[in-house]
Amino acid sequence: MADNGHVYGFRPYKSLHADALPSPRRVAIASNNAAEYHAGDPVKILSTGYWSLCAAGDKVDGIVVRIGPYYNGTRFAMHTDYLPKSTVYGTNYERQSFLYVMPAERTIFECDCDDNTTATDYATYLSYIGENIEMVLGDGTSGAADPKLDISTHATTNTLSWRIHGISEQMTFLDFSAQNVKLYVTPNLTAEAPWTTTGT
Repeated sequence: MADNGHVYGFRPYKSLHADALPSPRRVAIASNNAAEYHAGDPVKILSTGYWSLCAAGDKVDGIVVRIGPYYNGTRFAMHTDYLPKSTVYGTNYERQSFLYVMPAERTIFECDCDDNTTATDYATYLSYIGENIEMVLGDGTSGAADPKLDISTHATTNTLSWRIHGISEQMTFLDFSAQNVKLYVTPNLTAEAPWTTTGT
């Protein structure tokens, strides 16, 4: 059977604590940013007040859900699919780049797994629920980071970035032996107050 269709990044599924998803917040990206940003990318708070693309092992503070207008050197680009790397506004803060970010700690996200060899059937994926897992993604410097769940890292290790909550409802109609099995996850590590780092 063909692989399951790949859907980019982390997608908000539902709130962990309420009926409605939390409202996205607007966050600033530094001038001449090193990465390319897309909806679905995991991001973290920096001590500078800016936000940045996460790497594997990072605390995840939010997921990009929308790209704000950005200055492309000539004018503001509106309704864009991504924020290009090396977008420059210097100290002209009227041209500052912003993303809209869903708070990660209060949200369950759906994300695709990165291989079809670690687990190949429903029972195996079911046994991973409650464990932690790392993410795998590019650094965004040569295009989209395309984040996925690194299913081979599943473990009770409390330093992994995500916690597995369940198997996506989409998988009722998809193939567990194929690529891009979809799981529900929440951050296991976050710097967002008042929550603290958790583990199994």
